[in-house]
Amino acid sequence: MDTIVALITPDFIQSKWCDQEVGIAMGLGRLVVPVRMGADPYGFLGKYQGLASLGKTMDQVASEVFSIVAIHDMTRLKVTSALIEQIYSSSTFAESKRLTDLLERLPVITSDHARRLRQAVTDNWQVSDSFGVPKRIESLLQKYGHKKPT
Repeated sequence: MDTIVALITPDFIQSKWCDQEVGIAMGLGRLVVPVRMGADPYGFLGKYQGLASLGKTMDQVASEVFSIVAIHDMTRLKVTSALIEQIYSSSTFAESKRLTDLLERLPVITSDHARRLRQAVTDNWQVSDSFGVPKRIESLLQKYGHKKPT
């Protein structure tokens, strides 16, 4: 695992296993993202404020977790690589657009990532023919200083 998302519920607190799982992740130096769902982080997790979920939909919570993992130094390059590979193998226009939305939330794109994204536009017609996606990808690459090859 690269990240563990701990849903802090009253059942989490009562579990004999949840603390151990989070402890293992912390011991391995992995990113821990606690989400407050009726209980607050405690013990070793007490140093984290925890992401509030009260009044939010699961889609909103998931989006916030994605934002945390996508920008964190420990995980951002792996998230970026995985997202780009999903775009490369996208099987629908809608998926290409949805993945491009996520791509636009990333804080960094390396030159290797830029090359692979351009390959996705060239090699996958679900990306190249998805309305607006190639232009959005190229605009994003330009934003991060990856000039279009001549």
